[in-house]
Amino acid sequence: MLEPSKEESKLVFLSLEETIPESILTSENLEILYKFSDLENIKLCVISSLSKEEMDKLFKGNADINLFAENGYYYKFAGEDQWIKITEACSDSWVEQAEKIMRNYSL
Repeated sequence: MLEPSKEESKLVFLSLEETIPESILTSENLEILYKFSDLENIKLCVISSLSKEEMDKLFKGNADINLFAENGYYYKFAGEDQWIKITEACSDSWVEQAEKIMRNYSL
């Protein structure tokens, strides 16, 4: 089995609702996520259906966790203060070309 080198970062995505259901979402359980995000070479991304405001309140500015709110429509990278809409970070320049290809194959 191949072992990752110590320099390699591991990107870990967690669905908040699937990992820690709301019924057991406690400060103790969140502390486990904070400790996990503090591990060397771990880049933790938490995805949730919660709003940006709810995520900010829940994670209280933890600098080591990348946050994705409203099922990924908004994201905030670790250490950043500003939420970004996914549509602001993406170009739709590919749509016209893709539409031409789909029309070509659908006729």
